[in-house]
Amino acid sequence: MTDKSFRFDKSENLKEDIKNRIQDGVKEIYNSERFKEFLKTAAKFYDYSLNNQILILAQEPGATWCAGFQKWKELGRSVNKGEKGIKIVACGEKKIKTINNQTGEEEE
Repeated sequence: MTDKSFRFDKSENLKEDIKNRIQDGVKEIYNSERFKEFLKTAAKFYDYSLNNQILILAQEPGATWCAGFQKWKELGRSVNKGEKGIKIVACGEKKIKTINNQTGEEEE
């Protein structure tokens, strides 16, 4: 699973593929050496969910930083043409609108 060829198959259902990869990753973690690797990954990527930590470890065990393309640009870094990214499960932000009971207008 730590093989560089770890890629998601676009022809399959991506959600199901991610779920299966996470389950496989959890099973592998219980091997003592893999557990040590996981703890190192979790320490570096503590802001990420458990699922994303497992996905990062499975795809790139030596990863030291994980960020989106725009974040790399903000940090003044560049991504070389042809490089492949690490796939994680991203949650989109939702704007919550409320309606003022007195005026009936939407508020953010």
